[in-house]
Amino acid sequence: MLSNIICNSKIFIIVMQVENLLKITNLERSEFLKLRSILVDIYLSAYKDMPEYAYNKRKSVKSYMDWLFKGDPSGFFVAKLGDEVVGFISCHGNWEDYREGRVCEIHEFAVKEEYKGRGIGRALLQKAMDYAISLGRKKVTLWVGEGNERAINLYLKMGFKPLYKAGIWVRMKKEL
Repeated sequence: MLSNIICNSKIFIIVMQVENLLKITNLERSEFLKLRSILVDIYLSAYKDMPEYAYNKRKSVKSYMDWLFKGDPSGFFVAKLGDEVVGFISCHGNWEDYREGRVCEIHEFAVKEEYKGRGIGRALLQKAMDYAISLGRKKVTLWVGEGNERAINLYLKMGFKPLYKAGIWVRMKKEL
């Protein structure tokens, strides 16, 4: 029994240390520009096995990153473990959806391959939902590739519901 308590205490301490290392923050424009190449790398690695859902050329991804950041800098969050950027999420808090009205729209979400399955994606998604709540939004919406099962499963676990399909894309929504 004592060894279980000691073991569990060690696990708890290790988990707390890892959680304390994970920081999710916004970026100033200068920081964004400095990190843009890393963000492009993360994006490309996240979609390497799903090219049908992504921009595939660095130049296109760079332009896309610029569009994401410019659209709502306050809704662009990066996850860092220590000093290493391991993921990001971009949402526009004042998005007008013709079916849903004013929503917080998640446009992009990526975690480095080697860090998937560690709760970083869940933490980023929660940060986006907290941002939506801070703006008074009642809904968070997104599009996800129909074959992106890992992302779909995460969205379902976080309370998103599928609404409809359009081509290879699935529209999802979470009521806040």
